[in-house]
Amino acid sequence: MNDRNSIEMPLLSSKDQARAKEVKLDIMNEKTHGMKPKGMHKSHFIEYLDPSSDNGKYAPKASFFKWLTFTDMLPYVKRMNLMFKTFEIENMPNPDLNFNVESKLVKLDYHWTLEKEKEQPKFYRALYHTFFWEVLSAIFLVFVDSTTKVFYSIYMGEIVSIITSKSFGETVQTQDLVSSATFLSLMIVLSIFAKNWAFFTMQSNVGRAKLAISGLLYKKIHSTSITSLHEIKLGKVINLIGNDLNDMQGLMQVPNMTVNPYMVGLAIYMMWGYFGAACLLGLAAVIGVIILQIHLSG
Repeated sequence: MNDRNSIEMPLLSSKDQARAKEVKLDIMNEKTHGMKPKGMHKSHFIEYLDPSSDNGKYAPKASFFKWLTFTDMLPYVKRMNLMFKTFEIENMPNPDLNFNVESKLVKLDYHWTLEKEKEQPKFYRALYHTFFWEVLSAIFLVFVDSTTKVFYSIYMGEIVSIITSKSFGETVQTQDLVSSATFLSLMIVLSIFAKNWAFFTMQSNVGRAKLAISGLLYKKIHSTSITSLHEIKLGKVINLIGNDLNDMQGLMQVPNMTVNPYMVGLAIYMMWGYFGAACLLGLAAVIGVIILQIHLSG
């Protein structure tokens, strides 16, 4: 093989190989689930996968209220409770469309195909383009969670200030207390909702990324001719599947790392009114500890 990234299909005839290599695949818009083409490329995955959302393998989209309260799972829970035998695999509900790994596998193959045309291809860039919108939505949710936590801390301070004041019990104070408590409740609910939604988004998409990478690697090995197997280091493949993919769990912290500079800036802005330039000493101490940790670990 002249190109190690090219994939041979020895089980197909020469005619079938030519046909399979000329297959053009539409990358569908996942947000609208429509047929809006996002790009075209030649892929062997079309022979194996059906990444569409209407193939019967995924559960129909639940209403927002059912999704929020998990009541869409009640029929399956009831079925499990009434069963007097072992819960079989066919009794499991279809997965939600958010767990559609096939669509991400095809998109990852598409972006990796484009990346290989560059002088210095990087796999992380293909992975970045594949999961860009999911990670961006998680960053936004973490941003909402962090901001609401700051605001409900302010409202909590307002409530404490009103309750401990000497004029507590007056009409104006009571109205301020009710409004502060109302806003505090809304901020807490919004924070919990955004935090859990961001966690679910990142957790599910990290899992999809692991499976997509495993699928991409499996299809490449499965499609490689026997004469080219000597170029593949099986130990590296096993290490990738067994160890390296588990390290991707650290990607769960990407939204928090992205929002942290904003939170640090907001904290300095709020503390400046109380302590002035002295609050920069705390920031300098934190930066110094980070630099020391990097130095010691390196």
